Amino acid sequence: MISYQLGGTFLNLFSLISNNNLQELELIDYLLSHNKTTVCDKQLVYNLDTSKFIIHESANRLMQKLLEHPELGLKLAIDNSEGHDAYQILNSTATNVNQLYDLYLHETLQYQILMYLFDKFSYNVPQLADKLNISESTLFRQTGHLNHKLSEFGIKIKNGRIYGSELQIVHFYYLFLWSTCSLVQFKTLRKESETQNIIKKLETILDTNFSAQTSLSLALWLKVCQSRLKLVNEFKENEYDELLKDAFQDPLYHKILQAYNSTAVTNITNLNKKNSLYLYLFIITDLIRDNQNQLVLRKINQASWKNPFIVVNRHVDWIFTTAFKQLKLSNYLAEENLKEKWQPLFTQLFNQHYLFKGQIIFSFSDYWTHKYKKSWNRSNLATPLITILKDQSLETIDQTTNRDYLELTYSHFFNFFLDDAMYYKSDKKLIGLYSKHGVPYLKKLKRDFEHKLQPPNKYQIEIATSTQNYDLFIADSPYFLETFKFKNSYLLKDFYSEKDLDNLETFVCQIAATDFHQQNVNQEG
Repeated sequence: MISYQLGGTFLNLFSLISNNNLQELELIDYLLSHNKTTVCDKQLVYNLDTSKFIIHESANRLMQKLLEHPELGLKLAIDNSEGHDAYQILNSTATNVNQLYDLYLHETLQYQILMYLFDKFSYNVPQLADKLNISESTLFRQTGHLNHKLSEFGIKIKNGRIYGSELQIVHFYYLFLWSTCSLVQFKTLRKESETQNIIKKLETILDTNFSAQTSLSLALWLKVCQSRLKLVNEFKENEYDELLKDAFQDPLYHKILQAYNSTAVTNITNLNKKNSLYLYLFIITDLIRDNQNQLVLRKINQASWKNPFIVVNRHVDWIFTTAFKQLKLSNYLAEENLKEKWQPLFTQLFNQHYLFKGQIIFSFSDYWTHKYKKSWNRSNLATPLITILKDQSLETIDQTTNRDYLELTYSHFFNFFLDDAMYYKSDKKLIGLYSKHGVPYLKKLKRDFEHKLQPPNKYQIEIATSTQNYDLFIADSPYFLETFKFKNSYLLKDFYSEKDLDNLETFVCQIAATDFHQQNVNQEG
């Protein structure tokens, strides 16, 4: 039975885990958040929205699992000395808790089905059912659940075989293994002689030194390509649409092909072509900048590298033009500095979403968010412009109906970009706070409001003075509002509440949106 469904273009691997096991993981997660104290069963029932019976059964199953895996070093302590059960996780570390999560995942049937198909063309239903110690009907049922998730990646399992674009299958397995393999396994892959040689050749071609994590990600990508593409006998360029034909014209692709031919053990030219193409696509979607924000891809043949995908290039230009216009940046040097920093990042992000479908995460916090239908998104002062950039990006780059992961990705990304760009604005937006309760109270209000609103750079919240003009004035007395008469003002109750902070968050965003749209009207006129 599947515990919960995600509505967007990403797969949380916790959705592969059964309900009973998720109950154990919910118990673990809650106890870890209170790891220095015992937690009584009544508190668990209330906060996990469950029953004492389920807590008791989950604890017993968890204790048995920890006994079966002493290498984890984790212990569940149960104390009933006060007439009720109280629980505590002992000896927890980030490492052994993640190992426990991996253990639960690796025991799931859907994980085992995917791993079985990783380096095989297909499976025989009776043989795999026997290997997994399940009935054929259970195998078909689990495959059906799995196909619902795989549809986000444009692939499916049918008659014991994975169908779909081989490029999407490779991308899926790269994400899947990156989320589930251990660091030791990655390092073992990197030590393989052919992989080491290709990585060294790439560093020479790109005139760079890969970070440790970048070299590990390259090693995994190479392994996935080698394992999957050996199942495909022929390489035909007419398999690819116009999108990938552009890649064949890029000098970078031919450099990578040259490096692959000089280092690969196999002499199968067609297979090297395909491996080289897939490696090229990985580089321009994941390694233009690496995980340490190091610019990896600079020049090819003594000239600046040019991204082959025209749609992406035009959209990146539109992002800069629109953002600079709305922010009223008139400093050419500032614009060039922002482009130098952000153009590789935008190109990499949009290339990734332009070429590949879906995303995989292994996040328990995301599981909680979807289970209780919470939202990751929070409005802030940059929200109106972020919305414009995000919506146009979804329309231009992504052709999918389920977009919650993409919206979240773009919103965060554009927020960081605009926060950076705000440094170069010549004008400040000021929010003034004034209170009859004195300075200590005002300082606390300022801290709370900053935490709630999360204002970007060039939005400044300060204790108000009578000599300053404010874009928004906040006070707890009608007298102050009447005295200062600012255009935008908000009256707090005698002592502010959480509702006041929510109202202010909405009000400030409405002001920002009004200014944003008014600016557009003035510019169009």
